[in-house]
Amino acid sequence: MTQVSRRIVVLCAFVSIFVTYCATAPRKSALTVKSEDVAKNIDEIRAVLYRNAARFAAVIEESADKIKGQTSDEQIQRNALLWKMYGIPAIHQAAFHPDPVAGFLDTKTLLVQMHDFFATGAGKNTFGELQNIALEGLTKFDLELTEVMRGMTKSGDITVPQGYTRTWADQHRIEDLYFKRISFTVALDSLMYDKKHGLFDATGMIADGMNDLSSRMNIYIEYLPRQARWQAEYLLLAEGTTFMNKSMDSLQLQLNAMLDSINMQRIATLYELQRERIALTDFVQTERIVFVQELNTIMDRLLDPINNAVDRLPSVGILVGIILIGIPLMLGIVIGRFTRRKG
Repeated sequence: MTQVSRRIVVLCAFVSIFVTYCATAPRKSALTVKSEDVAKNIDEIRAVLYRNAARFAAVIEESADKIKGQTSDEQIQRNALLWKMYGIPAIHQAAFHPDPVAGFLDTKTLLVQMHDFFATGAGKNTFGELQNIALEGLTKFDLELTEVMRGMTKSGDITVPQGYTRTWADQHRIEDLYFKRISFTVALDSLMYDKKHGLFDATGMIADGMNDLSSRMNIYIEYLPRQARWQAEYLLLAEGTTFMNKSMDSLQLQLNAMLDSINMQRIATLYELQRERIALTDFVQTERIVFVQELNTIMDRLLDPINNAVDRLPSVGILVGIILIGIPLMLGIVIGRFTRRKG
């Protein structure tokens, strides 16, 4: 192997080790470097952030579904769908920041803005009597997120970042359910990007970006089917009365046509049954008459000999009487005469 080949091999090995180190070595975010109070590295912070972003999204989905299921007001149902359709993507936009500390702070800011919107802002009547369901869910999660943020610091004191997010939320209030907003990270740019990154920092950021992209894609894949379903539900509700009236009118026309057809078939069937009944009655009546006539004929034939015998019965009786009475009488007379002659 030539000297040049050896140098190339050594260089390749060095680059390989270098890239592997940059991809696996624990790193701190730009904001973590600025604050010595942060107790975790960038990977740990990002993992905790994504778990809590998913929890935030679940709170919105559960609260919106509960509201939608407890009302028949179509406007409130549409508002509940809008909250899910635009509130959850707003969470992802806030959490998916290259610097997870910035993502945490922006997620916290969005939570404060959303609570203010439903509590005292433009959305305070969004859900009518069910407004407390949204406020209770957001308040509960705010307490959870606050404890998580405390747990990521060494001192447990997050008064300063909470003050920053509170001030930003007051100055940039959300005005509608589309949750259009200016990210709190705008105020953090000068802190995150006030120095040039060296070669190790740049390579580490590339590795972070690739890992982060994979995590984001998994979250997007999970929520895209839900977003499509919510969009379809909203479209159906948005058309509301017009869509339902057209559908009902069309259904009524089809039902009327079907009922008319059934009624005509019913009348035709009844007429046919009536005609068949009359024909059957006539046939039975004719057959009955014929049967009676035939029966009478047979009975006449059977009774003729009997009638003739009955007609001849008096003559036969007289004859029998003569035989039974006359013959013994004649025999008595003959015997009496014969006896007198001999005596």
